[in-house]
Amino acid sequence: ADMTFAVSLSAASGRTVTVPYTLGGTASAPADYAAPDPASVEIAAGGTAADIVVPIKGDVIDEGNETVTVTLGAPTNATVLTAEGAGTITDDDDAPTGIALSVDVTSIEEGAAETEVTVTASTGGTTFATAKTVRVTVGGGASTATSGTDYTAVQPFGIVLNAGTSSATAAFDLEPLQDNADELDETIEVTGSESGGATVDAATITLTDDDKTTVALGRSGSGGIAENGGSVEVTVTLGRALVAGESVTVPLAVTGTAVTTHHTLALKTPAGTGVTFSASAPHSAQNPAVTLAGAGARTATLVLTAVANADFESRAVSIGYGTGARKPTSTGLSGGINAKGSLSVPIIDDDAMVSVAAASAAEGSAVAFTVTLPKPAPAGGVTVAYSTSNGRGESTDAAYQIADSADYTAAAEGTTLTIAQGDSSGEIRIATTQDDTYEGDHHFRLTLTGTSHFNLGAATAVGTIEDDADAPVFAFTAASTAAAENAGTVTLTVERTGTTLVDATVSYSTKDGTATGGSDFTAIAATSLEFKVADTSKAITVAVTDDGDDEPAEAFTVELADPSDATLGAQKSHSVAITDNDKTAVTLSAPSGDISESGGSKVITVTLGRALSGTETLAVPLAFSGAAKFGTDYTLAQPNPAPTGVTYTSLASTNLTNSPPTITFSGIDSAASSATLTLSARADSTDEGAAESVTVGAGTIATAPDGGAAATGTAAFNITDDDAAPGGIKLAVDTATIAEDAATATVTVTATVTGGTAYAAETTVRVEVGADDDSATETDDYAAVAGFDITIPAMETSARKTFSLDPVDDSLDEDAETISVAGTSGSIAVTGASIEITDDDDPPTLSIDAPSVAEGGDGETPALRFTV
Repeated sequence: ADMTFAVSLSAASGRTVTVPYTLGGTASAPADYAAPDPASVEIAAGGTAADIVVPIKGDVIDEGNETVTVTLGAPTNATVLTAEGAGTITDDDDAPTGIALSVDVTSIEEGAAETEVTVTASTGGTTFATAKTVRVTVGGGASTATSGTDYTAVQPFGIVLNAGTSSATAAFDLEPLQDNADELDETIEVTGSESGGATVDAATITLTDDDKTTVALGRSGSGGIAENGGSVEVTVTLGRALVAGESVTVPLAVTGTAVTTHHTLALKTPAGTGVTFSASAPHSAQNPAVTLAGAGARTATLVLTAVANADFESRAVSIGYGTGARKPTSTGLSGGINAKGSLSVPIIDDDAMVSVAAASAAEGSAVAFTVTLPKPAPAGGVTVAYSTSNGRGESTDAAYQIADSADYTAAAEGTTLTIAQGDSSGEIRIATTQDDTYEGDHHFRLTLTGTSHFNLGAATAVGTIEDDADAPVFAFTAASTAAAENAGTVTLTVERTGTTLVDATVSYSTKDGTATGGSDFTAIAATSLEFKVADTSKAITVAVTDDGDDEPAEAFTVELADPSDATLGAQKSHSVAITDNDKTAVTLSAPSGDISESGGSKVITVTLGRALSGTETLAVPLAFSGAAKFGTDYTLAQPNPAPTGVTYTSLASTNLTNSPPTITFSGIDSAASSATLTLSARADSTDEGAAESVTVGAGTIATAPDGGAAATGTAAFNITDDDAAPGGIKLAVDTATIAEDAATATVTVTATVTGGTAYAAETTVRVEVGADDDSATETDDYAAVAGFDITIPAMETSARKTFSLDPVDDSLDEDAETISVAGTSGSIAVTGASIEITDDDDPPTLSIDAPSVAEGGDGETPALRFTV
């Protein structure tokens, strides 16, 4: 359809008017309409109107109504009054009813090669206006095939239907898995979903079975049936029940007897589900066929009945499958059929015949043969002659299977058994010899050679001597072996004990334990180990793998099974322990940065490359170095609680060489593989300078799992000092005064560090008693004292020493005098002390004499002298 926009002039013009225009709106070209070219309209001179025609395109997209707008540009020879006109395209498409999935592969056989399957999502008649994503799942819905069992799992995927498109595709790889199970064809549903709510129809792939359905012949009971009307049920059984559309026809081949004359074979009634019987061509009464068809059909049961006759011959009915044109066939079974087995039913003649049945006994016991008469013995009884012979008469028997005179008490020809009147049977007992040599089952024959009444029927029977008690024993010579991971191989010995005449075999295989076949050792599936008669032992070699993984010791077992002509002893399993040769990584770490002397701490972490297990232990001694002193400048503490399986020892050690702090990891359940301890600085009052260094590392690891351990990493940092330098040293004496006439005194001099802190190093003060400028004089007032040293230990604040002070008692009356006690210590200021000597002398008494002199002459002055 066309959309027409009328363009008109308010009045006719004498000139041609050309109007350009542009198209817009929610519709778009070329999807919704065809844009005119050129995009202009002309109104001829004298005219008043012209049309703009926009061809509208139909589509199948479900969408809303859309608009087309026309906007007029600047015209020639006119002006624009109304510049825009609008039209509506009304959508006439119904919304799609849904999305349908289809596949290009609708059937695939079990075990087929991986096949690419293309999935198509289509909408049918109309399309969506917006893109739709279909989430596709393979194996969902009503699938009867099982992902991971019948085919390799397929991950969900998406198919995007773009707006306006009716279909889109995506592909996936389908890999059917082979199994040996006879089963029905199965389906794989390919389903989809769309988040917007659109319905999605599924597609189906049929997985056809390629395993044959078994057909088996069976019978009821065992042994023969009586000639006179004896019967047995013969069954034809399928490996599974059939379903609708399936059928199996089984033609039978019956030999050994003739139908009607010796037997009859008919379908048992009521017949089973879906079972029919045919004796029509190409089948017959002698060789009939049974057919099983339809849902539930699985077993056909026939009745074989013996027909009496007058001869003296025993027969056996043999039933097998037809061949050629009469071979078993099937319809609807993807894998076909596999008919196997046959059966035989002896028909025991009921005419007057004497028979003997096979018998067996354990070595050392008598073999009892039963001789059966066709009817009770008449008057006088029945005498039956017999003899024995070695072996059972089969050319394939090995020497050990043939019993001889060393194994049983032979009966010479003509030896007889008498069955008393009225009895229907008698027993012949043949003694056997017990020995210590294993011979397996070994055989002899008993043959009836004549009878005083009746005819001989089954005249020969085999006697079997069962030799189980002497069977040799297979066993490993040891219960376990340890092998290094890099040993290459480990060899085990299997021993056979006991005397034997028979070759024997035993199977062995490896079994995963904590060690895994394929990665830790080369796995061995069940393998036969053959022992000839002369063999007493055999070696088994298993390769072990040297890898680079640090791991605990691992173990696997080698097991014996399925002995032939032997038994298994107590040691039928052998454990092999693989010891690891790879070092366990030990990493020491700590956060970076220094710590303060006052309250600072550092968490040190020791991490193993793996958690230990079992009885494994790993002891990590720690080594400390640096200017800071262990126990003095810092201490260690363990976390509380400690990590599982971790112990800490010697954290307060006083001998780092012989007893270093140690973290020991163990292999208990849930044991930790990482442990921490906290190094805390100890605050003191010692001026130690800016900082003291600490380095923590792992020491020599002596206790570690197999393969040893390798330690890496250190923690290096400083403990920063917060103490000011001391103010100096002050000397003090305990004797401040001493009398001049006192006895010799012991004076203690104490040197004390001032300022509230201590020196980091040992400090020596040289002490001198007395000085030149003292008021007390050495020798005159006290005996000379030699200088001496006082040593203040590092980080201590005081020390003391004594000297002897011997004052000198004189007769001078004098003031108290002072002795200085002074000290020096390099550049350190030392404040001295003093001792006062007090005087004990009285002051002197004064007197004066009275001199006289003669009065002198002129010019002469005489002198007067006074003496005190």
